[in-house]
Amino acid sequence: MPYPWQAEHTFDDGGTLSNAFFTEALASGKGDYPYYFDLAKIPRMPMPFRGSGCFRVNLGASTTDVELNDPTADLALATDDQMVRFVFCLCDDVVMANNDQFTIFNYKSASVTEAAVTITYTTAGGYTIGVGKVTADTTTNTKLTLNEWHHVEVFFKPATGAAGVIEWWLDGQAMTGVTNLTNLAPIEANWGVAAQDAGTTKGTLLFDQVAIEAEGTSGAATRDGPITQRYPETMELTTTQAVFVGCGTIDNISLSDNGDGDAVVDVYDTDIGSQLAPKKLHLAQTAASETVDTATPPVRFTRGCYVVLSGTSPKVIVTLCSASAYTQGGVRTYAEARTPHPMGV
Repeated sequence: MPYPWQAEHTFDDGGTLSNAFFTEALASGKGDYPYYFDLAKIPRMPMPFRGSGCFRVNLGASTTDVELNDPTADLALATDDQMVRFVFCLCDDVVMANNDQFTIFNYKSASVTEAAVTITYTTAGGYTIGVGKVTADTTTNTKLTLNEWHHVEVFFKPATGAAGVIEWWLDGQAMTGVTNLTNLAPIEANWGVAAQDAGTTKGTLLFDQVAIEAEGTSGAATRDGPITQRYPETMELTTTQAVFVGCGTIDNISLSDNGDGDAVVDVYDTDIGSQLAPKKLHLAQTAASETVDTATPPVRFTRGCYVVLSGTSPKVIVTLCSASAYTQGGVRTYAEARTPHPMGV
């Protein structure tokens, strides 16, 4: 489990979707898992928020729902609550008719929506994002900037008798939530696009850094806050992901856990999540709560730094020395000059 999260994914493995996620309706051609060099072929397309890949939804393919699903998000009414965090980008190729909507995150009970984050377009107000039970309550809508990555955090406490609550934050700022919800018990959480109106005929939606916290009880779910730095010098990882693409050097990797004693980290020189690529580092705990550091720093990479975590509750702190493509512009420039590895790793 990616401590402290119940489930977490960064999409740097090309869509393997470990950690309790599975996919729905991707066969429609509406959803896929592009790498940064795929996105770089499209003018003005943003690069993944971090690492080498992301989850992409093509709004022009169809109006079919396409979502990533966490079936462990089963919340007991009036007692359980949960925090969710993700980053997303609605690209400026989008075309929506007046009053069109679609949801980008929701909780469902037997396929009935109990809480949702919704994007809306009106000719008067432009693009907005808000929350509500099925679609956004208009009182929660706030302006949405296209072609930029945004952080969304959602706190949901379902209940009967008009006692359910949704609180949410956009880019770290508390937004107007909703109360007085009457819910059935949720059994799953979903990221992607659902309930897309027919007038939405074009557009690209990107997701990255998706995480869902273990259930709390009676308001105990903890807000961890947004990811405050896109390209930090020191990065804390709790799940498998790419730290950077291209050439670079790390000064240290420090491995720890939440007291289970079975944390392992393997680090590969690859930008496509390949565990057949050269392994540059292996660290493993031998005792509970032990911290294990790189024995012979620095560690150099030519194609990218891909960190694979395993064990019950692993965590690593990666300290970077240098990375040649560690800005959005740098990643795009590197992608445009990149050549595939001859062995496909």
